[in-house]
Amino acid sequence: ADGISINEKGDLVFSTSIGDRSQCKLFAYQEINGEKKQVECSFKIEGKDVVSFNLGEYNKNLPLIIDPLIYATYLGGNNFDAAYSCNVNDGFLYIAGGTMSPDFPVTPGAYKTTIGASMECYITKMDYSGTDLVFSTFLGASSYDMSYGIDFDSDGNIYTAGYVQSTDFPTTPGVFDTDNSGSMDAFITKFDPECTELIYSTYFG
Repeated sequence: ADGISINEKGDLVFSTSIGDRSQCKLFAYQEINGEKKQVECSFKIEGKDVVSFNLGEYNKNLPLIIDPLIYATYLGGNNFDAAYSCNVNDGFLYIAGGTMSPDFPVTPGAYKTTIGASMECYITKMDYSGTDLVFSTFLGASSYDMSYGIDFDSDGNIYTAGYVQSTDFPTTPGVFDTDNSGSMDAFITKFDPECTELIYSTYFG
């Protein structure tokens, strides 16, 4: 890594020649009387390339678990599936990427429930336990489309961006650009909090 920093979310960020990579902020707890008691824990940078922890008060007579594996799960269908971005809000996990699977898991009432091309974007929200999908939708058109980023605002609206080859990628009236200007363009899309409709969607390039 070319550098190490801590962002405003408490994530540890590694700067490299091909972009930033991050380790999500820490979670620590102790088992006390059969219940998990969370312990304040955060990254601390010491010197150029040494990382340690800041810890709040805890019982030194009991084990302290730092950043345990809470859950691990597959997400996909019967073909190629890739996750390129994830973000967390109020314990819910938002995931964006690309899929070639016609049977990629989508939810009833989502914006788009059938795949229309060899590769489409997907947007998925998973519950805090990693057991259920809150929503999951395709996003794309007739060609090769991929989402590489996901974020949200204080109202819960969802933003995703990536690149598309589709000339019929969904756009909304009055946006910056409604036409694919070349063989591949960027796109920026904003969804409502339930991911059922587009607030806006534009090409960029």
